Amino acid sequence: MGIKTKCEHCWKVFEVPDDAILKQRQCHFCQRLTMAKPLVEEEEKTEKKVYWQLYPVMNSTVFVLFFLTLCNFYLLFRGNPQEERIKEIFQETTEWQNKIQSSISTLEQKIKAYEQLHLQNKAQTFTSETISVDLVRSLESSIKLIHERIIRQQNILKKLEQKLGLKDEKK
Repeated sequence: MGIKTKCEHCWKVFEVPDDAILKQRQCHFCQRLTMAKPLVEEEEKTEKKVYWQLYPVMNSTVFVLFFLTLCNFYLLFRGNPQEERIKEIFQETTEWQNKIQSSISTLEQKIKAYEQLHLQNKAQTFTSETISVDLVRSLESSIKLIHERIIRQQNILKKLEQKLGLKDEKK
């Protein structure tokens, strides 16, 4: 049988073998090394007292929760008969259905309007004028690129001619 000892770090009680008194042992809970000292009976009593002090508080909270639950059921099912409550529920559901249907119809109208706008925009973007303007722009940009390449090649040729001219003069 082992000896009960309290961890110095997490203050939890665990058992160690009899030959481990006043040696360092690893706590089972926090995994740290702690000095294994035998517990004094007063420490065991204080832990039990703390537990018994918390227990009545738990009983009172459970009682309060039970009382509030009973009050809730009483207030829920008192007064109006079930038929009136069912009628109220059906009225609320029909109201919600009407609201949902009206919102769906407005959404459908908005979707149709957006579709018409989209078709108009599509028709405007694919006219022959816009296509020709886009083609002219792309041709202009390609002409600019070709012109820049030609200028670069001419500059490279000039540099090469200058280098060759310098080499011929040196010879």
